[in-house]
Amino acid sequence: MDGSTITLTTDFGETDPYVASMKGVLTKLAPGVPVLDLSHAIPPQEVFEAALFLAGCVPWFPAETVHVVVVDPGVGTERMPIAVRWRGQLLVGPDNGVFTMLARKAPFEGIRRIEHPECRMEPVSATFHGRDVFAPTGAKLAMGMPFEAIGAAVADPVMLSVPEPKRLGNVITGEVIHIDRFGNTITNISDDDIKISNTYVVTVGSHSITGIMRTYGEAPQGAPLALIGSGGLLEIAVNQGNAHRALGLNRGMPVYVET
Repeated sequence: MDGSTITLTTDFGETDPYVASMKGVLTKLAPGVPVLDLSHAIPPQEVFEAALFLAGCVPWFPAETVHVVVVDPGVGTERMPIAVRWRGQLLVGPDNGVFTMLARKAPFEGIRRIEHPECRMEPVSATFHGRDVFAPTGAKLAMGMPFEAIGAAVADPVMLSVPEPKRLGNVITGEVIHIDRFGNTITNISDDDIKISNTYVVTVGSHSITGIMRTYGEAPQGAPLALIGSGGLLEIAVNQGNAHRALGLNRGMPVYVET
């Protein structure tokens, strides 16, 4: 794959040797291929958070990018190691639903179980497939191994259960699905469900906000607001503040939009 790049997304943090070990394997098996760190700060074992993260960044990468994803609480169990083709890119990781949100944006173009003997570092550790299976597979794909050679086709990958907003009359009910670094609370209500308007009323917890704004700065400093964020989802935020702390908002809380 001429011009390919390998990216890494894990929940490993950066204080242990795990990420560095994977980079060692990638450097050995795919010399000269750039390796980009997307994030190693996914909360430990939070597969849904990883799925949201990938859906927010992978679509912006060019075709032929190889993404190695290791958020894998089931490592060493019977869960499959898989490679996925999506919009001309390749993703390598566990079959635990981590690619669910990408599949909701566009169908997979192929899924393969990782079986090829060259896609492993022997002996394979039962607890570190990131180093011993996923990194070698990513390296081989970046160096030109045909996707179809990875292993048998997979027809029914694991998909996470994703909460869907519901409409009853003029009220849409959703929930907070993510809290970002700024304390913005991101919901599962999308710009397909609502539009920017000064007439909508958004209620979460004990707080009601009138209007859905275009930018954070449209609200006074320190004031709560609702807006459609860069990912196309409704957010509740505090201008130059932290909605998670200031408003006591947490993941899973119901959100009501009166339209």
